[in-house]
Amino acid sequence: MEESARQKIFNDIVKHFFVKFDTFMIKKWYKDSIEGEITEAIRQKAYKRFYNKIKKSNVASKKTVEKWFGIGGESMPNRKQIINLAFALNLDADGLNDYLVNGISEPEIQVNDFEEYIAMYCLDNGIGKEVYLNMINIFEKHYQLNMELSKTAHTNELKNQYEKLKKCSGEDFLLWICENIELFKGYSITTYNYFDNLMDKVYSYIQNDMRDRMFFEISETPFFAWCKQNKITPEHYAKAIPTFIKNELRKKGTSETYADILKEIRYYYIFVYSSRRYTREVITELYLDNYSDEGYLEELLSEYDDESRNVIMKIKNELKKTDAAYVSNLLNIATQKEEELQISKALHELSELKSGAECPKWIRELISSKSDEKKKKDAKNEYSIEEANEKLKYLMKRKSQRVKQIQRKDLLIPIQYITQKEYMIKHRERYNMEEARREFMDYANAILGVCGMRLINPEYQLDYLLLECFAKDEMCLFAEVFE
Repeated sequence: MEESARQKIFNDIVKHFFVKFDTFMIKKWYKDSIEGEITEAIRQKAYKRFYNKIKKSNVASKKTVEKWFGIGGESMPNRKQIINLAFALNLDADGLNDYLVNGISEPEIQVNDFEEYIAMYCLDNGIGKEVYLNMINIFEKHYQLNMELSKTAHTNELKNQYEKLKKCSGEDFLLWICENIELFKGYSITTYNYFDNLMDKVYSYIQNDMRDRMFFEISETPFFAWCKQNKITPEHYAKAIPTFIKNELRKKGTSETYADILKEIRYYYIFVYSSRRYTREVITELYLDNYSDEGYLEELLSEYDDESRNVIMKIKNELKKTDAAYVSNLLNIATQKEEELQISKALHELSELKSGAECPKWIRELISSKSDEKKKKDAKNEYSIEEANEKLKYLMKRKSQRVKQIQRKDLLIPIQYITQKEYMIKHRERYNMEEARREFMDYANAILGVCGMRLINPEYQLDYLLLECFAKDEMCLFAEVFE
């Protein structure tokens, strides 16, 4: 991307008034129409009206709530806080979805998650948070350790069933979900499948690029002459390349430069022909390389003024640190969710035991298998109720950091990458900005709609950035904007 186009994007980001959580909340709670800039007085009025509604509910500290309105800084609640907020405000399920989808840009209520399914029922029936938490406790106690959660999509089934269940008594509702625990896997398999397929497509394009680079480098070596001499046909090149590299590196007098070329070919070969998906390479292609390197980022932004730097750092925080570990946790969400349920069940069982009672064997084994202690030679086999409780709370905290729901950005950035690759293949040298943008939006909205996420809206910063990658005369990948 040309520097002038990149600078235009940065200038627009600094000057443009994007929808953020504070503006969402102000529009919700100021009530009167807002013309022009949002002043401090407007923020304060909206904040006070909101805070008077929720101050007794302990949803968040006063300082945190102020930041939700852009007072004294900026902050955005997480998903659990939004659900707690819905109870404090006596919202129904539609009201909760508005805060989730348009407020914090997350998916709508996940009916595959038993906590959110129960929340939906309680909110639609005016049932308070205390009963909601009690219903969660009952459900978790019914979870059996040997129970296998369903690995197929049941979203439509659960939504259709809910239309019947929401009119039932709390007892009948709870009885049904406890009898159908296997349906509540805790995540959307539909969204997961889209994400996994998008990652596969991106990886396939990267492999093709690597294959082209590999054969370009090979053409600079005597590989093809060697194949001809040994009567090796193209369909057997895949098996021949490692042998050729090995033989060449063994030769006496091989220069350092030539050895480096051979090693680079070997790197490409491993990537191209391996059945394993190298997540780090996908992250590097989709996002800024060295993204988590703070020093590198500071150097990158040093030429911009403070206002511009702050904007880019906020984008970085919005995207968070999408690294190989983050993607790995998303792809292993089924295992993560099942382990989270096991820990939760163990905590419930311990809460019913008296101090001094023996810690159940299965809980001791769970702690040993999940904690770092299994690596120690002096690992304990016995735990008091108090010790086991503390260790399980620690494991739950650590697990909650790993169990992530797939977000819009996790889908949108690979969608933009794939759109551009497919557009270039389909249209070759011809490029039309409006046509390319439309293809991206159609592709993205089709997936976002199915996954219960907000459709593309350039009034939100990330959406604007992705659309601006389709410039008037050229298009660039998301990562290239930051290069």
